Amino acid sequence: MDHRNNASSNKYLNSVLTVIAVMLGLIATERFFGSSATGQTAMAAPSDDNGNVGLINAADQRKQIIAELKSMNAKLDKMQGSIKSPMPVKVLEMPAIRVDDKK
Repeated sequence: MDHRNNASSNKYLNSVLTVIAVMLGLIATERFFGSSATGQTAMAAPSDDNGNVGLINAADQRKQIIAELKSMNAKLDKMQGSIKSPMPVKVLEMPAIRVDDKK
């Protein structure tokens, strides 16, 4: 019985791997022979504040990423500070307390 289960598991695994291989083959074929009519992905060139399109500059990208990370860190620090400080809580209405004595 264990042999049959193992055989069916192998058939399933082989089927899944075959489907994946076919899909990868189709993707590779499309990339190699694809044309603009098949919907190739176009990369957008970055633009500055004036809308001028320029070349990608890795150093400028890193500077922008660092600036965004600093901004996010400042926001997270502010949130963490507000969480650590005591928060006033005022109970306006207390629900009824029910005790179940099921033992």
